[in-house]
Amino acid sequence: MYDTIGLKLVTNEALKWQNLCNVNEVIEQKTGLVKMRAKLSNLQVNEIPEGIIIFGSLPKYFLGNNLEILGRKTTKQAIEKLSDELRQKIDNSLLYRFDVSQNFIMKDRAKNYLNCLDELSRFKKSVNEKSIYFHSDKVQLIFYDKIAEMRKKRQYIPDSFNQYAGKMLRYELRYLRNIKKTFHKEVLLKDLTDELFYIELLKKWKSFYFSITKKNKLKFNDMVLKDVKTFQNALMLIALNSLGLDEVNNMVELSRDELGRMQMKRIKDKIRQIKQTKELIEINPLIQELDKKVNQSIQFYR
Repeated sequence: MYDTIGLKLVTNEALKWQNLCNVNEVIEQKTGLVKMRAKLSNLQVNEIPEGIIIFGSLPKYFLGNNLEILGRKTTKQAIEKLSDELRQKIDNSLLYRFDVSQNFIMKDRAKNYLNCLDELSRFKKSVNEKSIYFHSDKVQLIFYDKIAEMRKKRQYIPDSFNQYAGKMLRYELRYLRNIKKTFHKEVLLKDLTDELFYIELLKKWKSFYFSITKKNKLKFNDMVLKDVKTFQNALMLIALNSLGLDEVNNMVELSRDELGRMQMKRIKDKIRQIKQTKELIEINPLIQELDKKVNQSIQFYR
């Protein structure tokens, strides 16, 4: 379930740049040092004083496209191939970026599932037509229409996948920085193929998904009018859905200075309470489908 990786190989052994493509020299403006830069298939290889940095999609390097993903065993094969082509042992390379990803073939259009994803505590949310991002200072979650994204970038799509256009939803957990702080240790390239570490990653990937609040469907029946309080909550829930939670949260944030921390907390707690009123909501079948696929995708981790 891996895609993009960024690694730093510390070595005194000179790289055979003549075996790579698009080799060129780059002068660093601050120091005036001349450094080498090249490509190995789709991977960018840059020289640094301590060794080299490699960045890019590992599945695209190994399989020829970045629509498919690599499991633990295929990742090991990809690393072996990379070591052979570089003529460098890279198992102990330090990871400074890596993604845990999975594709889901959905029954409905991918964008309809994006509309069901609500908020993630302590993460900022960014939305566009075909993707949703949840950002923190170290980690990013992204959900998007994978085939639409590849078509936009004019990337190669295997013929067998064209039938899933519009219905392939991708969920990526991206570790962007401060990986040592996140995992309480340096994470090496070889760790990606370690069974216990792999299981830990999949659990984190799943946990982040289920920490996202989802937009439930409104349910209207006789229970809505059983008392004034429930009726008021129903009207507020209609307003929340009409405006959109993001817009409501923005309105609340704009009043932060006037409201103060305690009032802000009470308002946000009230919003969560209304959204979870059992008499007014029912689980969205789109979310039920996505929940099931997320759970299934980590059952066979090997």
